[in-house]
Amino acid sequence: MLTIPHSSFGNHNGGQLQFGPDGYLYIGTGDGGGAGDPDGNGQNLETLLGKILRINPVGAPYAIPPDNPFVGQPGRDEIWSYGLRNPWRFSFDRQNGDLVIGDVGQGSWEEIDFVSTGAGRGRGANFGWDCWEGREPFEGCTPPNHVPPVWQYSHSRGCSITGGYVVRDPALAPLGGRYVYGDYCSAPVWSIALATPDAQDDRQTGLSVPSLYSFGEDACGRVYALSGSGPVYRLQVAGGVPGPPCAQTPTPPAPQLPPAPPSPPASPPPASRAVICRVPRIIGQRARAARARIRRAHCRVGRVRYRRSARARGRVLTQAPRPRARRARGARVSFTISRGLR
Repeated sequence: MLTIPHSSFGNHNGGQLQFGPDGYLYIGTGDGGGAGDPDGNGQNLETLLGKILRINPVGAPYAIPPDNPFVGQPGRDEIWSYGLRNPWRFSFDRQNGDLVIGDVGQGSWEEIDFVSTGAGRGRGANFGWDCWEGREPFEGCTPPNHVPPVWQYSHSRGCSITGGYVVRDPALAPLGGRYVYGDYCSAPVWSIALATPDAQDDRQTGLSVPSLYSFGEDACGRVYALSGSGPVYRLQVAGGVPGPPCAQTPTPPAPQLPPAPPSPPASPPPASRAVICRVPRIIGQRARAARARIRRAHCRVGRVRYRRSARARGRVLTQAPRPRARRARGARVSFTISRGLR
């Protein structure tokens, strides 16, 4: 149905597929991998990487919902939200359709992104990566339409957030209306009260799931947790008696998004789309990797110099133009390589 090239690096694949309350299929994609989004995919509306996509899977091979935010404007029609690093797990609140994303961070911060149905359920939202990691500046740029996370936690607590669900299971009254989530690198399961601009009352549930891969929700709203060690757990009140198997009931009418705002007057595409060569960051790379990265960015290798340095032999010391500069296709990128101290 849909193939997204992802050949440069082996990580940040995204992975969540979720039908939304509007009946459309939402798809989470990672930024293409590599530390620091070296290809700038998170903020690039001409690629499907680092996004939440929204499609109608009925068709050959699929159709584009007419109210997707970039239909008829610069940017890929499939894009619903952007500025994401690796939205490994996201979900919709089954009661009101709110969108919640657990976006895996780089080296310091894990984040929870939340947009209510009344605020557009993430339509056209830019969650900031790689200008921001969580609520902290990363590349120092200013992302348009920025929607900051409502919660973040540092890597002193974990390393890779596993997003979950807003609990609507009547048998889980102590967690009712709270968002449950965890982290792949630490066992505790947490819950938090979602709100904008800041979520509140983040606390442990008393449950632990080692190597927490994912959460799930059945048709009755019961919540499950998947461990990389093998088991699948169902969340229930301590000492409670498991209820009968879930018998599917008719789905209530889906909450609808507010009418899409009128499209702004057409304006010239920003520079990031008018040019082809977006200068990659190559400082610290080995020469061969630097050349490959320059070519992938549709630039050309310029003048290469060598100088003695305490940096490891063969590593790039300086480059020009600066990383993320925008140039015409085929613009030259020059750099200096360390000869070491001998």
